[in-house]
Amino acid sequence: MTSDIEDLIAQLATDRAAAAAEQLAQHPEVARACIALLDCLGTNDEATRESVVAALENLEPPDADLAAIVDRLEGDPLRGYWAATLVGRLGPSGAAAVDALAAVVERPDAALEVRERATWALGRLGPAAQAARDVLARVAADNSLPRLARLAREVLGR
Repeated sequence: MTSDIEDLIAQLATDRAAAAAEQLAQHPEVARACIALLDCLGTNDEATRESVVAALENLEPPDADLAAIVDRLEGDPLRGYWAATLVGRLGPSGAAAVDALAAVVERPDAALEVRERATWALGRLGPAAQAARDVLARVAADNSLPRLARLAREVLGR
């Protein structure tokens, strides 16, 4: 089974990426492919992106170095959204990502969907998210982005 997952991960970097992601979506070891799947989201091929998202939807919790996931918060908005999602799925095990998530939440030039998902992820990290309290309070008080402000208030209320 190990070589099978490694072969599928390798195929994500080829023209067979969509088919490999489809197979990974059903694979019991899909969590091992999380970084390769995140990296594959930058493609212009819609079918590949859809297949990768399907695989990421089945991935909980990710099996990767947290720093490698955090590195993918920036850049492509879809990749950033899913990187934040995976950190949130780690729950308290993702506590080391609080500062990185807070930085994304506070950046007005970051994609809104990434800022919202980073806020959601902070809410899943448990007590460690207290370190982001000031950032969340500022965002919660700014009603220019109502959904982001509401999410921040919800996290603060926990």
